[in-house]
Amino acid sequence: MEKVRCFLSNAKCTKHFWAKTVMPVAHLINRSPSISIGMKTPYEMWSGHPPTFKNLRVFGCVAHAYVN
Repeated sequence: MEKVRCFLSNAKCTKHFWAKTVMPVAHLINRSPSISIGMKTPYEMWSGHPPTFKNLRVFGCVAHAYVN
């Protein structure tokens, strides 16, 4: 929960976005190396291959929607 608070503080979001912040934090935790499993990621232990990081974005960045 400390990481969730850090995300919200860094993005200058209110506590109303707490539930929306938990999912990206859990996503990052599952793709971060852990000492307890030999510096592998939980994702890698579950799936058998290392995670990709190409879809990561800055949390709280400005986004624009385009409607054609």
